[in-house]
Amino acid sequence: MKADVLMIWAAEYMALDAPWMVDAWDEFSIENNPEGWEEAVAKAHAEHPAPKHTVKIVKAQVDLSAITDLFMKTPEVALTGIEETS
Repeated sequence: MKADVLMIWAAEYMALDAPWMVDAWDEFSIENNPEGWEEAVAKAHAEHPAPKHTVKIVKAQVDLSAITDLFMKTPEVALTGIEETS
């Protein structure tokens, strides 16, 4: 199952080639808590204000089944580090 994820990114105007992710929400979380999403966007703009920074929202798809599968692994495996999905 695929899910859309909206990611909030920020960058300094003098370093637009080095953005960092501020927050990320999946479509189901936004649907169930639209006020929380709006607060997250407002917070990103407040913490990274123009004209020194720029904030962008980028949408990507993730394989939600693969992420769920990661949580179904044993705790010993899940705590070993970063898990990659394809």
